[in-house]
Amino acid sequence: MTEDAPVPGVLGGAEPHHPLVPDPPVGQRRASVPRPTRRAVLIWLALTAVAVALDGVVGGLALVVVAAVVLAGLSPRVLGALGTVSLLLVPLAIFIRGVPDGSEISPALVTRSLIPHHLTFAGLTFVSAGALIELWPHLEAWAASDHHHASEGPPLGTIAGVIVVAVVAVGAVLACVAVLQA
Repeated sequence: MTEDAPVPGVLGGAEPHHPLVPDPPVGQRRASVPRPTRRAVLIWLALTAVAVALDGVVGGLALVVVAAVVLAGLSPRVLGALGTVSLLLVPLAIFIRGVPDGSEISPALVTRSLIPHHLTFAGLTFVSAGALIELWPHLEAWAASDHHHASEGPPLGTIAGVIVVAVVAVGAVLACVAVLQA
């Protein structure tokens, strides 16, 4: 592997840092973990604020777990495994509580037990973060190359793509309003 080739699981593009504490002697050095830039910390705080707004404390804790994995220098596949386990626990959480019959299905059912929702949010956060961290060096290298030329556009065309996105967005907003009004 050449020196410029992306390394899976290692975030690239960070500027070299000047540590406030001098590096330990060569014989006592720990594994190299990149020090986050000020910009990265601000972005991370903004993402954490969004996660807390979407899922409360559980959303914030999910981002703390992602940060811990990144800062510890662990493989992003750890996040993928955590996300997969969280997503696999969702049906279990529903079945333990009992599958409701037709008369019990209402928006109140959703608000009575948020455990499946928290597991889903955390699982999707872990899987997404793991995939992005794993793919980041490759995407960065692709973006820097001359191989990205204009494609032929979306398979169904731009107008059909915009219509699909608009329908999904309107449906999501209507679903949120219906749940909030229930």
